[in-house]
Amino acid sequence: MVPYIFHSLFNSLLFSSRLNITWSLLFRPPRKDLHPAIPLWSILPKDLFTSMKNVQKKFCTRFLVQLVTPCGSRLLSWKDLRFLKQVSNKGSVPAWFTYLFNFVVISNSPSFFVLLQFRIPNSYTVASISPIDISRNYLFNPQWAISFNRITNSFLIGRVIITYPAPRNEALISHWIASSVDDLLSEFTACQGCVSAIPRSSTSKTLLKRCPSEKCFSYVPLSNLIRYPTKPRTYIHADTRSVLLSASLSYAKSLLLFHLFAPVRLLLMNDQLSRISDI
Repeated sequence: MVPYIFHSLFNSLLFSSRLNITWSLLFRPPRKDLHPAIPLWSILPKDLFTSMKNVQKKFCTRFLVQLVTPCGSRLLSWKDLRFLKQVSNKGSVPAWFTYLFNFVVISNSPSFFVLLQFRIPNSYTVASISPIDISRNYLFNPQWAISFNRITNSFLIGRVIITYPAPRNEALISHWIASSVDDLLSEFTACQGCVSAIPRSSTSKTLLKRCPSEKCFSYVPLSNLIRYPTKPRTYIHADTRSVLLSASLSYAKSLLLFHLFAPVRLLLMNDQLSRISDI
């Protein structure tokens, strides 16, 4: 499934201009001033900025906006940046990123929240969002996903097993639980049953046989779901009890909340902006 927005598209638009770009896409309002993206040369010492020339050349990583979550309030972890191909996949964490982390992140913030002056307006941030594949409705079509319950303000991570078209417009999803309270990690274990689970008797026995390691299932509206950012071939087997996905839970949450609440129309709604600004 093709993502709604590609980081490479953003890079091409951003860096082919001399700060005189006019956005012509539906997901961003027209603008000419891209300074709120915060160029890295304005933050890093000259020697450290020079040291990242290979990153600038190969990945076009030159702005802080490329290193923060879609909601603009957290610095991405080095692992997430590697997954998003904003930095090299080889070597250790470089000095320029360590300096940047210590300079822009709130002291002792476990979730990498950045200082207020470095927060990026979400109308400038970029998000690669992949919708749930609904091309095979009624068929077994496993895909990792994350959803948000607006009533309980809670997230659900799991595998979409099967999707149903209108009028149902929902998916059957298995429930997986984060192995740690640290949402910068990405390991999950199969839930063995909770209050949100539907009775197993209401689920197709054929489907259950194809999900032997998964015990807890729920129905979730398709409108509340997106694909969890991970490598396409993340499989589980009969004896699988835990799985390691590519991106952190923190990034996945920010991506989903951006998808659900960030304004996509040219006329921005202030209440929506304030709602996601501190996520």
